[in-house]
Amino acid sequence: GVWDGVPLVGADWLRASLTPSANAMDELRYGQLWFVGEARTPALDGPQAWYGAFGNGGQRLWVMPSAGLAVAVLSGAYDRDDAWITPVRLWREIVLANLLRV
Repeated sequence: GVWDGVPLVGADWLRASLTPSANAMDELRYGQLWFVGEARTPALDGPQAWYGAFGNGGQRLWVMPSAGLAVAVLSGAYDRDDAWITPVRLWREIVLANLLRV
């Protein structure tokens, strides 16, 4: 990324970090510190790549560049096996399902 014309993260490193290098859970892949997945939305044609960072307490960050979208979910349900359910439902059933073409 770039802020005020100053590179913050090298493009090569960023590209490498978003490139899957291992399989993860639920059909997800994992790059370097990022989960990599695909999702369909009514507004965009075909599956769209997204990148995510997931925390212990249900915290989630999803980035979908093709939609110009970044979603952050803050939560504090630490060490709970079900902490992921509400953020994932928010992502799938509200954000992706209602994304509009602009």
